[in-house]
Amino acid sequence: MIRTLCALSIALLAAPAAAEPAPTPAATLTPAQISTLGDVVPSGGFAHFAGHGGEACPMPVMYASGSRPWKLTIVARQAREFRVAAGSETPDLRAVQAVFRATVAGCGLPTPPAAEKQPLAKGSPSTPRKMDPKMMAPLPPAATMAYLAGLGRNFHNLPAVFAMRHDEQPILVVAGKGHPMKSFALPGEWGAAMKAYAALLAARGYR
Repeated sequence: MIRTLCALSIALLAAPAAAEPAPTPAATLTPAQISTLGDVVPSGGFAHFAGHGGEACPMPVMYASGSRPWKLTIVARQAREFRVAAGSETPDLRAVQAVFRATVAGCGLPTPPAAEKQPLAKGSPSTPRKMDPKMMAPLPPAATMAYLAGLGRNFHNLPAVFAMRHDEQPILVVAGKGHPMKSFALPGEWGAAMKAYAALLAARGYR
């Protein structure tokens, strides 16, 4: 009986911790920062904070761009783009997501095990524009990523999902036009994040 009560007590104590939502970074930007972002090429901004060309990749990112055909670009130490034909089916998107999962894992962030027989999409090398580090230094990484994705008063339509550590917790963040940043804990909420991102892509016209 005592052992049973102890087990129940532990389970009850653990349940709220498991249900605790992942912390979401602040999306606030100052007027001066927004003015600076007017001179930032989105691909270069994503690449800067993703760690492109460096030894570390603190915020690997996947974002959509283009039209008929549109494409997905994954950026970490390296960048690759994946063209997606108009009207493509979900399995193509899942294959690119599988590449992103491997990229995030390669950057040292926890991810769930790869699905059995999950194909990896074949992309081509991409060369993002390099942004001036002095220009980028005053900008908050997560808020800038979200702004470049379309969050804010701009014309960007580059829905993105990126991985990072916030308050020492590894998370995925989904953001885009009409979609304030939403965080998902890693590795457990990977699937939920990918579903949220797929829904955002469809809502933003990437079908």
